[in-house]
Amino acid sequence: MADILGEVLHKEPEWSRLPVAARPLLQWCLRKDRKDRLQAIGDAHILLDVAPSNAVAATPAPSRLAWGVAAASLIAAAALAVPAMSFWRATSPVLAEVRTDLLTPASVDPDSFALAPDGRSIVFTASADGRPRLWLRHLNSTSAEPLEGTEGGRFPFWSPDSRAIGFFATGKLKRLDLGGGNPQTLADATFGFGGSWNANGVILFASTVSGPLFKIAAPGTAAVAATTLSEGVASHRFPVFLPGGELFIFFSQGTSPDTTGLFRGSLANTSV
Repeated sequence: MADILGEVLHKEPEWSRLPVAARPLLQWCLRKDRKDRLQAIGDAHILLDVAPSNAVAATPAPSRLAWGVAAASLIAAAALAVPAMSFWRATSPVLAEVRTDLLTPASVDPDSFALAPDGRSIVFTASADGRPRLWLRHLNSTSAEPLEGTEGGRFPFWSPDSRAIGFFATGKLKRLDLGGGNPQTLADATFGFGGSWNANGVILFASTVSGPLFKIAAPGTAAVAATTLSEGVASHRFPVFLPGGELFIFFSQGTSPDTTGLFRGSLANTSV
Protein backbone atom coordinates (compact mmCIF):
# COMPACT_ATOMS: atom_id res chain seq x y z
CA MET A 1 0.00 0.00 0.00
CA ALA A 2 2.82 2.42 0.84
CA ASP A 3 4.47 1.81 -2.55
CA ILE A 4 1.18 2.38 -4.38
CA LEU A 5 0.47 5.62 -2.48
CA GLY A 6 4.04 6.78 -3.16
CA GLU A 7 3.57 6.33 -6.91
CA VAL A 8 0.16 8.02 -6.83
CA LEU A 9 1.68 11.07 -5.12
CA HIS A 10 4.94 11.39 -7.05
CA LYS A 11 4.70 9.57 -10.39
CA GLU A 12 2.68 10.41 -13.49
CA PRO A 13 0.51 7.69 -15.07
CA GLU A 14 1.53 6.32 -18.45
CA TRP A 15 -0.82 8.57 -20.43
CA SER A 16 0.30 7.06 -23.76
CA ARG A 17 -1.40 3.79 -22.83
CA LEU A 18 -4.80 5.49 -22.67
CA PRO A 19 -7.06 6.46 -25.58
CA VAL A 20 -6.58 10.11 -26.50
CA ALA A 21 -10.24 10.82 -25.76
CA ALA A 22 -9.81 9.64 -22.21
CA ARG A 23 -6.79 11.72 -21.32
CA PRO A 24 -8.24 15.22 -20.65
CA LEU A 25 -10.69 14.09 -17.99
CA LEU A 26 -8.23 11.72 -16.31
CA GLN A 27 -5.46 14.30 -16.32
CA TRP A 28 -7.72 16.84 -14.62
CA CYS A 29 -8.81 14.26 -12.03
CA LEU A 30 -5.26 13.15 -11.25
CA ARG A 31 -3.45 16.48 -10.91
CA LYS A 32 -0.92 16.21 -8.05
CA ASP A 33 -1.95 19.52 -6.51
CA ARG A 34 -5.46 19.07 -5.19
CA LYS A 35 -6.27 22.74 -5.89
CA ASP A 36 -5.80 22.06 -9.59
CA ARG A 37 -8.10 19.02 -9.72
CA LEU A 38 -11.76 19.00 -10.64
CA GLN A 39 -13.69 19.98 -7.53
CA ALA A 40 -17.10 18.55 -8.42
CA ILE A 41 -18.63 15.99 -10.74
CA GLY A 42 -20.46 18.86 -12.44
CA ASP A 43 -17.11 20.16 -13.69
CA ALA A 44 -16.43 16.79 -15.26
CA HIS A 45 -19.54 17.09 -17.46
CA ILE A 46 -17.79 19.80 -19.45
CA LEU A 47 -14.93 17.48 -20.31
CA LEU A 48 -17.33 14.60 -20.89
CA ASP A 49 -19.03 16.67 -23.57
CA VAL A 50 -15.85 18.13 -25.07
CA ALA A 51 -13.47 15.17 -24.96
CA PRO A 52 -15.16 13.01 -27.65
CA SER A 53 -14.85 15.81 -30.18
CA ASN A 54 -11.09 15.91 -29.59
CA ALA A 55 -10.67 12.17 -30.10
CA VAL A 56 -8.48 10.80 -32.87
CA ALA A 57 -10.71 9.59 -35.67
CA ALA A 58 -9.34 6.06 -35.43
CA THR A 59 -10.12 5.86 -31.71
CA PRO A 60 -13.78 5.20 -30.87
CA ALA A 61 -15.06 7.70 -28.30
CA PRO A 62 -16.28 5.97 -25.13
CA SER A 63 -19.92 6.34 -24.24
CA ARG A 64 -21.05 8.84 -21.58
CA LEU A 65 -21.77 5.90 -19.27
CA ALA A 66 -18.23 4.60 -19.67
CA TRP A 67 -16.85 8.06 -18.95
CA GLY A 68 -19.00 8.33 -15.86
CA VAL A 69 -17.91 4.95 -14.54
CA ALA A 70 -14.25 5.79 -15.12
CA ALA A 71 -14.57 9.16 -13.42
CA ALA A 72 -16.47 7.73 -10.46
CA SER A 73 -13.91 4.94 -10.03
CA LEU A 74 -11.00 7.37 -10.05
CA ILE A 75 -12.64 9.77 -7.63
CA ALA A 76 -13.55 6.91 -5.29
CA ALA A 77 -9.98 5.58 -5.38
CA ALA A 78 -8.59 9.01 -4.60
CA ALA A 79 -11.07 9.45 -1.76
CA LEU A 80 -9.86 6.20 -0.19
CA ALA A 81 -6.13 6.60 -0.71
CA VAL A 82 -5.36 10.27 -0.26
CA PRO A 83 -6.94 10.80 3.20
CA ALA A 84 -4.41 8.34 4.59
CA MET A 85 -1.70 10.75 3.47
CA SER A 86 -3.59 13.81 4.77
CA PHE A 87 -3.80 15.43 1.34
CA TRP A 88 -7.55 15.12 0.69
CA ARG A 89 -9.80 18.11 1.11
CA ALA A 90 -12.47 17.22 3.64
CA THR A 91 -15.97 17.18 2.17
CA SER A 92 -17.76 16.75 5.52
CA PRO A 93 -18.16 19.62 7.97
CA VAL A 94 -15.30 20.03 10.41
CA LEU A 95 -16.47 19.17 13.91
CA ALA A 96 -16.26 22.03 16.36
CA GLU A 97 -13.79 21.70 19.21
CA VAL A 98 -15.49 20.93 22.49
CA ARG A 99 -14.00 21.52 25.93
CA THR A 100 -15.41 20.82 29.35
CA ASP A 101 -14.26 21.09 32.95
CA LEU A 102 -15.20 18.25 35.29
CA LEU A 103 -15.37 19.42 38.86
CA THR A 104 -15.55 16.33 41.04
CA PRO A 105 -15.66 15.67 44.76
CA ALA A 106 -12.29 15.10 46.41
CA SER A 107 -10.55 11.88 45.38
CA VAL A 108 -7.50 9.97 46.54
CA ASP A 109 -7.63 7.89 43.34
CA PRO A 110 -7.78 10.37 40.41
CA ASP A 111 -6.67 7.71 37.90
CA SER A 112 -9.89 5.73 38.40
CA PHE A 113 -12.23 7.11 35.76
CA ALA A 114 -13.72 6.02 32.43
CA LEU A 115 -15.60 7.74 29.61
CA ALA A 116 -18.65 5.88 28.29
CA PRO A 117 -18.37 4.48 24.72
CA ASP A 118 -21.26 6.72 23.62
CA GLY A 119 -19.35 9.75 24.90
CA ARG A 120 -22.25 10.96 27.06
CA SER A 121 -21.18 10.02 30.58
CA ILE A 122 -18.15 9.56 32.77
CA VAL A 123 -17.72 7.43 35.87
CA PHE A 124 -15.01 8.12 38.44
CA THR A 125 -13.90 7.38 41.99
CA ALA A 126 -14.39 10.12 44.58
CA SER A 127 -14.79 10.34 48.35
CA ALA A 128 -17.02 13.27 49.26
CA ASP A 129 -17.93 11.75 52.65
CA GLY A 130 -14.53 10.24 53.33
CA ARG A 131 -15.45 6.89 51.77
CA PRO A 132 -14.35 6.28 48.15
CA ARG A 133 -17.07 5.10 45.78
CA LEU A 134 -18.05 5.46 42.14
CA TRP A 135 -19.79 8.59 40.91
CA LEU A 136 -21.63 9.08 37.62
CA ARG A 137 -21.68 12.35 35.70
CA HIS A 138 -23.75 12.81 32.54
CA LEU A 139 -21.93 15.32 30.37
CA ASN A 140 -25.15 17.22 29.64
CA SER A 141 -25.44 17.90 33.37
CA THR A 142 -23.37 20.01 35.76
CA SER A 143 -23.57 17.64 38.72
CA ALA A 144 -22.51 14.07 39.52
CA GLU A 145 -24.28 11.46 41.61
CA PRO A 146 -22.85 8.66 43.76
CA LEU A 147 -23.66 5.10 42.71
CA GLU A 148 -25.11 3.00 45.53
CA GLY A 149 -23.32 -0.23 46.33
CA THR A 150 -20.01 0.86 44.82
CA GLU A 151 -18.18 1.70 48.07
CA GLY A 152 -14.45 1.17 47.63
CA GLY A 153 -14.89 0.97 43.85
CA ARG A 154 -11.89 1.69 41.63
CA PHE A 155 -10.69 1.31 38.03
CA PRO A 156 -14.19 1.34 36.46
CA PHE A 157 -14.82 0.35 32.84
CA TRP A 158 -17.93 0.40 30.65
CA SER A 159 -19.97 -2.16 28.78
CA PRO A 160 -19.99 -1.55 24.99
CA ASP A 161 -23.60 -0.28 25.10
CA SER A 162 -22.83 2.21 27.90
CA ARG A 163 -25.55 0.68 30.10
CA ALA A 164 -23.40 -1.10 32.68
CA ILE A 165 -20.15 -0.55 34.55
CA GLY A 166 -17.52 -3.03 35.67
CA PHE A 167 -15.32 -2.16 38.65
CA PHE A 168 -13.22 -3.59 41.47
CA ALA A 169 -14.18 -3.43 45.15
CA THR A 170 -13.70 -5.52 48.33
CA GLY A 171 -11.46 -8.00 46.54
CA LYS A 172 -13.99 -8.72 43.78
CA LEU A 173 -14.73 -7.86 40.17
CA LYS A 174 -18.26 -6.46 40.06
CA ARG A 175 -20.87 -5.31 37.59
CA LEU A 176 -23.46 -2.57 38.04
CA ASP A 177 -26.35 -2.13 35.59
CA LEU A 178 -27.33 1.54 35.44
CA GLY A 179 -30.97 0.60 34.84
CA GLY A 180 -31.28 -0.41 38.50
CA GLY A 181 -30.41 -3.15 40.98
CA ASN A 182 -27.43 -3.92 43.16
CA PRO A 183 -23.92 -4.71 41.90
CA GLN A 184 -23.26 -8.34 40.93
CA THR A 185 -20.06 -10.13 41.90
CA LEU A 186 -18.41 -11.68 38.83
CA ALA A 187 -15.06 -13.01 40.05
CA ASP A 188 -12.36 -12.77 42.70
CA ALA A 189 -9.96 -9.91 42.20
CA THR A 190 -7.69 -9.40 45.17
CA PHE A 191 -6.41 -6.09 43.85
CA GLY A 192 -7.89 -5.39 40.42
CA PHE A 193 -5.75 -3.53 37.92
CA GLY A 194 -8.04 -2.63 35.03
CA GLY A 195 -10.64 -4.30 32.85
CA SER A 196 -12.24 -4.15 29.41
CA TRP A 197 -15.54 -5.40 27.97
CA ASN A 198 -16.16 -6.44 24.37
CA ALA A 199 -19.36 -6.59 22.31
CA ASN A 200 -19.64 -10.36 22.81
CA GLY A 201 -19.91 -9.96 26.57
CA VAL A 202 -16.37 -11.11 27.34
CA ILE A 203 -14.71 -9.25 30.21
CA LEU A 204 -10.92 -9.13 30.35
CA PHE A 205 -9.32 -8.05 33.64
CA ALA A 206 -6.25 -8.06 35.86
CA SER A 207 -7.13 -9.64 39.19
CA THR A 208 -3.94 -8.99 41.18
CA VAL A 209 -0.82 -6.85 41.31
CA SER A 210 1.16 -9.75 39.85
CA GLY A 211 -0.13 -12.34 37.41
CA PRO A 212 -1.66 -12.73 33.94
CA LEU A 213 -4.92 -11.34 32.60
CA PHE A 214 -8.13 -13.30 33.10
CA LYS A 215 -11.35 -13.44 31.11
CA ILE A 216 -15.00 -14.18 31.84
CA ALA A 217 -16.99 -15.35 28.83
CA ALA A 218 -20.43 -14.77 30.39
CA PRO A 219 -21.97 -13.87 33.77
CA GLY A 220 -21.82 -16.82 36.13
CA THR A 221 -18.91 -18.54 34.37
CA ALA A 222 -15.50 -19.08 35.93
CA ALA A 223 -12.61 -16.78 35.14
CA VAL A 224 -9.80 -18.38 33.13
CA ALA A 225 -6.33 -17.12 32.21
CA ALA A 226 -6.24 -15.06 29.01
CA THR A 227 -2.47 -14.49 28.88
CA THR A 228 0.66 -16.31 30.00
CA LEU A 229 3.54 -14.60 31.76
CA SER A 230 6.85 -15.06 29.98
CA GLU A 231 10.23 -15.12 31.68
CA GLY A 232 11.06 -11.80 33.28
CA VAL A 233 7.42 -10.58 33.37
CA ALA A 234 5.72 -9.92 36.71
CA SER A 235 2.25 -8.93 35.61
CA HIS A 236 -0.15 -7.97 32.81
CA ARG A 237 -2.42 -5.00 33.56
CA PHE A 238 -4.95 -2.54 32.16
CA PRO A 239 -6.28 -4.42 29.11
CA VAL A 240 -8.19 -2.60 26.37
CA PHE A 241 -10.10 -4.42 23.62
CA LEU A 242 -9.40 -3.34 20.06
CA PRO A 243 -12.24 -2.96 17.51
CA GLY A 244 -13.68 -6.38 16.72
CA GLY A 245 -13.33 -7.63 20.29
CA GLU A 246 -10.81 -10.41 19.57
CA LEU A 247 -7.51 -8.57 19.93
CA PHE A 248 -6.52 -6.40 22.87
CA ILE A 249 -3.60 -4.37 24.15
CA PHE A 250 -2.31 -4.33 27.71
CA PHE A 251 0.57 -3.15 29.86
CA SER A 252 3.29 -5.66 30.72
CA GLN A 253 5.32 -5.05 33.87
CA GLY A 254 8.70 -6.72 33.36
CA THR A 255 12.26 -6.61 34.55
CA SER A 256 13.75 -5.26 31.30
CA PRO A 257 12.85 -2.82 28.50
CA ASP A 258 11.97 -5.81 26.29
CA THR A 259 9.33 -7.04 28.74
CA THR A 260 7.93 -3.70 29.91
CA GLY A 261 5.44 -1.66 27.90
CA LEU A 262 2.39 -2.16 25.70
CA PHE A 263 1.80 -5.56 24.13
CA ARG A 264 -0.94 -7.09 21.96
CA GLY A 265 -2.82 -10.26 22.83
CA SER A 266 -5.64 -12.36 21.41
CA LEU A 267 -8.54 -14.20 23.05
CA ALA A 268 -7.73 -17.14 20.80
CA ASN A 269 -4.20 -17.52 22.15
CA THR A 270 -2.91 -17.10 25.71
CA SER A 271 0.66 -16.50 24.53
CA VAL A 272 1.66 -12.90 23.86
